[in-house]
Amino acid sequence: MPRPADDLRRDALRIWHAGVDAVRSRRLVAETLKVDGPDLLIAGERIELAGVDRIAVVGAGKAGAGMAAAVEKALGPGLLEEKQVTGW
Repeated sequence: MPRPADDLRRDALRIWHAGVDAVRSRRLVAETLKVDGPDLLIAGERIELAGVDRIAVVGAGKAGAGMAAAVEKALGPGLLEEKQVTGW
């Protein structure tokens, strides 16, 4: 017996929402960019912040705002000011 249209619509929306959630820029950046003591970790790559005077962040597209917010949150107000973080 065929499934009711309401069930199919609900399933389709769940699948669509799961796909959108999987690629949310803010979440992906938060998982990839972290401050670990004196170091910045980017996708597992360790960068010593002591040797960094300035950080420039460049992004574009629909995901840019979410990515920028995640970068600001990961770095925190202290590093944003100390490392003269700028962005475009």
